[in-house]
Amino acid sequence: MGIFLSLNNKEYSRQLHRMNLELLANIGTALSPYLVLGSIFYLALELRQQNKVSKAATRQEIAKAHQNLTLASMDERLISARIKFIKQEDLSEEEEHAWTVHLHAIFRARENHYYQFTANMLDEEEWNAMLKGFITLFERPFNFEVWNRVKGTYSPKFVEIVDEELTKLNI
Repeated sequence: MGIFLSLNNKEYSRQLHRMNLELLANIGTALSPYLVLGSIFYLALELRQQNKVSKAATRQEIAKAHQNLTLASMDERLISARIKFIKQEDLSEEEEHAWTVHLHAIFRARENHYYQFTANMLDEEEWNAMLKGFITLFERPFNFEVWNRVKGTYSPKFVEIVDEELTKLNI
């Protein structure tokens, strides 16, 4: 009789174990859609946060690049060129070259800003403000001449947008 109880206890234990595993499997099956939804929700929150961080980093890089351009514009040749523009005097060859290189840096920076805008890293309001500021460069005929000479080296869509803005202003 003792052996029989021992076998029954082992069999009962196995059945109980099998039932516990089945119960756990059923609970897991029932909970899995909610766990998946929770994971998707968490992932969406993480992506949203990452997007905010990326936009902030983009704005920081733009500010840093602008600061570098501003500091570079303090070069004596560029200051001299700016004064000559105001006085409507001709530039020396050295000043003309320095100013042209400076313009290329500004053009590339704005082209990069346009790329950031198309990649949704800049809001439309920010981009439009940058574009308006950029277009003011072309009030000087020299800058417009340089643009027309080099615009073939820039993104066709960017060139199209700049030229469209210049047409609106009759420049």
